[in-house]
Parts: sequence; C-alpha cells; structure tokens
Amino acid sequence: MNQEEVYAVFQQIHFFNTQFHDSKDQPHLKDFHELMRTSKDRCQLMLLKFAPPELVWLKKDTNALGNEYLIGAVGLADTAAAHIPLHTLQDGLSKEQLRVWNII
Repeated sequence: MNQEEVYAVFQQIHFFNTQFHDSKDQPHLKDFHELMRTSKDRCQLMLLKFAPPELVWLKKDTNALGNEYLIGAVGLADTAAAHIPLHTLQDGLSKEQLRVWNII
C-alpha cells in the first residue's frame, strides 16, 4: 500500500467509527452498529497486514480502559487515530504480524 491508499482507508475508518459511535444505544440500529464496528476493525487489520510500518503506526493506549491500541497514519494528526481492541488484533493477525507490530 502507498500513502494515498493508507489515507483513503483512514477516511473509511473515520466514517465507520463515526457511524459506530452515533448508532450506540439505539436498539433499532443494533445490527448497523455491529456492522460499523466490524467494518472499522477490518479496515484497521487490512492496514496492519498490508501497509508498511513507515506509513502506519500502532501503540498501546495507556489512557483507555481495557487492552486497546491506537492505530494511526504517519502524516495524519494523532486525532485521526482509532482504537482497536487487543482481542481483535490477536484474532485478526498472525503471530508473525503480532511480532512485527510489537504486540506480543
């Protein structure tokens, strides 16, 4: 992936994340809410699998409750970063990828 593609995926992550948060606590949007979370998670995992570490960063969020990480793009503001739970990383990445990103 190149920088332009990484930024495009981050636009999608932002969209899915916004929709995910906006649909929270709305029972009639429960399925939509889960779809937005799943879509956001898949985009984040795609970046960690296919984008070079020179374009994407990942770090443990020490301010979040639970085991969450922040994923961001080099060149974008830190505020554009999005949370991804540790269990999602463990379920979605190979052991080698977990090592590359210093998760294990």
